[in-house]
Amino acid sequence: MITDIVHVADRNLDGTINLAEYLFMRKAGSAWRQCVTGDGMNYMELKCALSVISLHPTRINKGDARKVFLTAIGWMMLNSKQLSYTVFFRVAQYYRSFTAYCRPTSDCVINRRELTNQIELQTAPTSLTPLEAKYVNNYLNLLDLEEIDFPNFLIMT
Repeated sequence: MITDIVHVADRNLDGTINLAEYLFMRKAGSAWRQCVTGDGMNYMELKCALSVISLHPTRINKGDARKVFLTAIGWMMLNSKQLSYTVFFRVAQYYRSFTAYCRPTSDCVINRRELTNQIELQTAPTSLTPLEAKYVNNYLNLLDLEEIDFPNFLIMT
């Protein structure tokens, strides 16, 4: 479990955890403690935890939280009805990347034009790796979408 968390936390894949990565691990742990009442996480607890770690005051709605939860349940090794901390941490990392790009509006979406400009100018937030940025951009182009929300971003990455 710890090896998996460290692997997910290592955003630049250099084999070590830098200060920013360590602080995010602490923030995700704090979100888990604040929002989860049992051994696993349900979709409402996921909604709570994602709001704790968000870079914007944007809150994920119940419908999106349920979609994200159902996607993440598919990542669980065993047939489970709740998320483990490791899977939550993975979702949290993706949410962190997503909120670094999204417009801080009530619906928090990534706009294709803004993303493309940030990639070309190399001003994209460092929380999204260049490969992830390329995937997002290709996905938006493939589906001819102007915007993408977090549940679709999670499925795509």
